Amino acid sequence: MKYYIVKMCFFVVLLLWECEAFAELPVQVSKSGDYYFTLNVQLGNGTFINNIIFKREKINDRWLLQVRSDYQLAIEGRNSLRMTEYEELLHLLFEFIETQPLGNSVDRIQLDLGLVEDTQARLSDSLRSLVTTKKGVVSHKDKDVFKVVLNNLAGSELVSNTCKLVTNYKMRCDKPIVIGMNPIAFKSEFIGKPWSVLSSQEKIGLSEGLWFAVRLKPLDRE
Repeated sequence: MKYYIVKMCFFVVLLLWECEAFAELPVQVSKSGDYYFTLNVQLGNGTFINNIIFKREKINDRWLLQVRSDYQLAIEGRNSLRMTEYEELLHLLFEFIETQPLGNSVDRIQLDLGLVEDTQARLSDSLRSLVTTKKGVVSHKDKDVFKVVLNNLAGSELVSNTCKLVTNYKMRCDKPIVIGMNPIAFKSEFIGKPWSVLSSQEKIGLSEGLWFAVRLKPLDRE
């Protein structure tokens, strides 16, 4: 009888330990399908970041890590992350990806333009300097705006830190073209108005859901 009780206590403790260990996993799969995961992540400070997508493109067989607001990205209680939080997020995601037998590498990291506070602030300052003196009226796909955004991102701490971090996972940034980006769009209420009206707007009147991609390759591939 005593042996039976001890044995039962052992299994109860083991079960509780396993449940606790599972509950503490920082990356949880909320949905999955064929070559598709929706991930929720909890950072060390308790912040939840939900609806991150990791999937394979059927057309070209590329694996995409999508941290994008147009895919319902949700940061608990906030709209953006600090740089240290972003780095922790990326580390946790790559740790998870390494465990996946079907897709354990990443070809593109797609990031919301306003994901990291410092990057968004510097980008807004650069665009504000441009639109204050720019002639003409606000329009989508403006080449000057595109150039400022592209150069700002390419030289940002966000991209630099990303390129450093991925080397820990046998990846590297795809130089010389590290950044991929669609043309920049603005909120409809500003289209056709003088560029200077954007200088006083939050996030310079940029449309919601804008994103860019960091292009990656395996370390051993030219």
